[in-house]
Amino acid sequence: MNKCRLCEEFYDKYPLEKSGYERGEVHKLEHSFMGAIQCAFEHIGINKEFESDNWNCQTVNLIRDICYEGQELPPGIKYTYCSDQKYAIIKIDEIEKVNGDALWVSWYKQRGRTDAIWILDSYKHPRKPTEKELLSTINYYKEKDNERP
Repeated sequence: MNKCRLCEEFYDKYPLEKSGYERGEVHKLEHSFMGAIQCAFEHIGINKEFESDNWNCQTVNLIRDICYEGQELPPGIKYTYCSDQKYAIIKIDEIEKVNGDALWVSWYKQRGRTDAIWILDSYKHPRKPTEKELLSTINYYKEKDNERP
């Protein structure tokens, strides 16, 4: 099974184990268990695009962490909560390796599945981001966060 780099690292650190639960295999974390992750980038090829059939994909979870409620959001991020559905717009027009204006993200409650991620652009139709584009976005906002006092 192909996975993004961060999901591969997670599987290496927390391999699936048989459990006595109905869920079957789980990842045994330090103090708990977690159901098997399903990477949002399981497609073969260099330009793997986001797939909505995912569960706790480690790359996508870091995108959600950038725009998560209850924290001071960096400039360029807008977060909206509406009837348990969460939406965020992340400005990406300054990121060199990403061609677009904003990243639009949608997920339900605190669950592990992310419904949609689209790159929005003034000149083209919305499109799904690649793993590489999301990693560039994560790194950009990590650097911005380190610059804050």
